[in-house]
Amino acid sequence: ASSTHDTMIFAWIWFLALTLVHVFANYNGVRALLIPTLNEMRLELVFERFISAATAPNEADVGVRAISKIEPLLTPLLESIYYYRRNINIGVSWEECVTSKYQWKWIGELYTQNKGEKYLLNLSSQGQRTFSDGGSSRGGAVVNVVVFKDAKANDIHRAYFQALILLRSCKKNEKVIDSRVQVETSYKAMTRTFASFQKCVRDAGWNMETCLIGGKYVYELRQGKS
Repeated sequence: ASSTHDTMIFAWIWFLALTLVHVFANYNGVRALLIPTLNEMRLELVFERFISAATAPNEADVGVRAISKIEPLLTPLLESIYYYRRNINIGVSWEECVTSKYQWKWIGELYTQNKGEKYLLNLSSQGQRTFSDGGSSRGGAVVNVVVFKDAKANDIHRAYFQALILLRSCKKNEKVIDSRVQVETSYKAMTRTFASFQKCVRDAGWNMETCLIGGKYVYELRQGKS
């Protein structure tokens, strides 16, 4: 082999070795970061530990350091396997959230009953899976959330928390679903548990005053327009 050829081989060996060292160092650097603000993935990890615990989890279970250690960094490879977040759409248009006159009617009634909320959500229609009100979904249920213009971080956290409860319920029930019943049941479950969840999360060191979860659209309550 020529000296030039040998030099190229060694150059590639060194390049690959240094690249692996660089990637490993970056991975460990990012893993060492402690970010005390909830995004979709961190909120879901905290939610799963909270909802699965027999008693209120402590900082060792749901704290910033504990969640940082298990938060996947090799996205989207791992998140497509383990996470609901692909099936929750925050800040969608009304047309994406409400797809029939029947849904318009009961969602309006639900908002009338819960006027203090700054969001509304619904199960979307995508294909394969059939809902009793005419909707369906492909690859499991999908939750679409309409966010109102004056929504704060707490409202977005409430919306995402309810969406997680709703998807968890849908995952357990593969039969035909009445989306109205599912949404109303998940809302009642959210109102019963969110205050204790919020306290648990704050006590564990998370910043609940800031929200990293956002969407494309926000709507005025009065006329439902952006």
